[in-house]
Order: sequence, then structure tokens, then C-alpha cells
Amino acid sequence: MRRFLKYGALAALVFALVWLAVIIWWQETRTLPSGPDIALYLFALPAALLLAFFLGVKAVRAARAPKPAPEAAPDAAPQAPRHARLAVLAAAASAGPGTSAQAILDACAAQARAALDPELLSRAGYPVFAARHAALDTATLRLHAAIGAASAADIPDAALRACALAEPVAQALVEQADAHVVATQGRLPAGQRPTLHMDVALPAGWTAAAQRLALETLARAAAVWPPEQLHLALIPPAQAHPDADSDTTQPLLRALGAHDLPGLRIVLALDSAIDAGVIGAWEDRGALMGPETPAGRVPGESAAGLLLVTGAAPAAGASTLVFSPRVQRGRPADARGAASDTTLGELADAFLPEEKIDTAQVAAVVSDADHRGSRTLESVGLTARLFPQLDPAKDCLVLGTACGATGAATTLLTLALALEASRAAQAPALALLTQDPLARALAVVLPPSSSAA
Repeated sequence: MRRFLKYGALAALVFALVWLAVIIWWQETRTLPSGPDIALYLFALPAALLLAFFLGVKAVRAARAPKPAPEAAPDAAPQAPRHARLAVLAAAASAGPGTSAQAILDACAAQARAALDPELLSRAGYPVFAARHAALDTATLRLHAAIGAASAADIPDAALRACALAEPVAQALVEQADAHVVATQGRLPAGQRPTLHMDVALPAGWTAAAQRLALETLARAAAVWPPEQLHLALIPPAQAHPDADSDTTQPLLRALGAHDLPGLRIVLALDSAIDAGVIGAWEDRGALMGPETPAGRVPGESAAGLLLVTGAAPAAGASTLVFSPRVQRGRPADARGAASDTTLGELADAFLPEEKIDTAQVAAVVSDADHRGSRTLESVGLTARLFPQLDPAKDCLVLGTACGATGAATTLLTLALALEASRAAQAPALALLTQDPLARALAVVLPPSSSAA
């Protein structure tokens, strides 16, 4: 409506200026206009000026638009060599819709959407849509942080909330690791416990005080494990695409595939955008969803992690996680005409047969897509084409619609939900990674029964 009014006002202004100029000219030259003169000067001329203006704007935009990469030849489908198979003992997640992977899956299945947040306001003073975790009170979190850290004033709300979400997630995974050691090796003395590696992905740009809070929080969550046998490390963030939430997929894949030290490994990520400062920064660069920016992001928050067991011997009760290669689309997902891009489908067509995945057995598809139609249609279209036994509207679970933009936690949240869906159905599940404008990847989760086979 606003665009219609803007263009209408522009057309009215052009007609008014042309009419004023022409009438003054006729008066100065004492011209008595005929019917053709009136049609030509008062209607055809302003219409021609408007048409020339709009064609010029379109030409300028086309010249400034990024040139798409050359289309791949039809016989050059993405190759999908077999990736290392990762054994996943457990997954845990927390996000706006709930404190467990199953609760989040239920919200996605119900097609829940983020609501207007009364505490987060745009610069115009209107509430913005956000997927806030309702059980977290920022003021209380800041009070607790001030008790334990002298630099609590330097920690933004987003870091306080993300760390609060991460603590129970880390605790659940460490307890699962402890139970695994007891079940396989008995109750060992502290000095004989295997080393538990915990690799943590934080959002790029967090302050040193926020990073310290995260490490202190996670160490406290791992209290059941002997401190000398716990190895906490931060995953270096990657350089994110300016249109992406936070591209942690590549460093996460490196951390997930680290088989240099056999034993137990937790890979965890956390992020939050429920912060007035984050909202302001997004709005300044047009990245916040609003009336003028419908393709903007909806603030969300999440923490998610996987417990992996590495080594030659297969772990009983472990699911199997297999990643595809990452491939590049021919053009960004939000560019004009990008809906016809078939990169994700070609990747699935090559990868699933390579991994001997029976598509008829796939029970669920979990996508990191959100409210933007470009990502959702890409995921739903692939589901409808490859898995006729699934209902794309119900069985393709789009987590970004319910959870909002979860930034650095998006990849692990998607994998954790896919693992939960696979275990619940005792069947393979597919995870689709589509948030990056260009990069595409997918992963297959096989339940313990299939993994052992």
C-alpha cells in the first residue's frame, strides 16, 4: 500500500509539473491548443516521462545487481563423495518454543510463529516479532551475573540470555557422557576418566567479558566431570556472508569431524538476538523484519549441542550423522529468479544414493528455513519431490518460523532436531541447511538400529 501511494504521488507530481509548464507556455505564446495538442502535451508527454523514469531505474538496478555465476552443464551435477560417519550419542537443544528438542519439534509441527514482543521495540516505537524464551528474565540474569563477575556491566543482554540457554543443554550432554562412561567402563576414579572435549561456537563479535561468561557457565554446567579431564575450547568463527545470520557451518563441520583424539566430544553452539542493541543494529542495515523489510530476520535465541563418540569401535545406542559436501547455488537465494535454482535438489539426488539411503524410509525433514518464501519453498519442494510418503506441510519441519533467527546455533539446532525426529520415528531423517544465501548442504541422521546394521 505504501509503495502504491508513493508511486501515485510521483505520477501526480509529474503530471502537475508538466501541466503547469505547458499551460504557462501556451499563455505566454498565446496559443489556442487543439484536441491533439491537449492529448499530446497534457497526457502523452507526462506518461512518456514517467515511463522513461521507471525504465531508467530498472536499468540502473539491473546494472548494480550481482552477476549470477554461469549455469552448470546439465551433466555436471554436484558430486557427493562419502563423508566421515559420525556417531552421535545424544543431542540437546533449547530455543524460544521450548527447553527440549521434542518441544521445539512440536512447535515446528504446529507451525507456530514468533509473536510481537512487548519489550523489543523498533525505532518508531512499535513492538517487533521475536521468538523469545519466555522463562528467561534478563534483569534476573544480569543480577546473577553481577554477583559472579565484576565486568557484568560489559556483558550485553544477548550474551546473558544465550549463556542461560546453554547451561542446561551442556549439563544434559555432560550427564549423558557420564552415563556412557559408567555403562561402558564402570565408575572410574577421577584421574582415570577419559578426557571430555567440549568445543563451543559463539557469535562473532562477542566481547572478551561475554566469552569469559560463556566458558564459566559451561564449566559450571560440566561440574559432574572432573575439571582436569575437561577440555573447553572456542571454535574460531568464520567470516559470515553479509546476508547470512552467522555462518558457523564450516567451523562446526571441522569440529564435528575432528577424529584426532578418540573419546567423547561435545560440540555446542549458542546465540541470542533478544537484545535492544541487536535489534537496533539489524534495523540500521535493513536486516530486521518489518513493514519495509518483509525479508528481514525475526530475532530468536537458542543453544544446541551434540555428544559424539570418536574412535574405531562403534558405540552402542549411537545414531549416525552423515554430512553432504557443501555446494554453491548459481545465484543468491533472494535474488530475482532464484527460485528456479536446483542446486539443493541435485545435491540430494547425488548424495542420498551414494549413502544408500532408501528415500521411502525417511520419516522427517528438518530445515533451517524461516518465514522467507525462498528458503521454505526450496525445502518443501525437495520434500515433495523426493519423499512422496511425507506430507510437505506437516513432515517438512521449518524451524526458523517458530524459533526465529538463531544465528550461530542454527546449524546445531537443525541437526539436534533431526536427530530427535529420527530417534522418535526409529527411521532416517534429513536435515537441510539453507540459511546461507549461496551455500547449500544436507545431512542424514540414521537411528541406532540402522547405524548398527
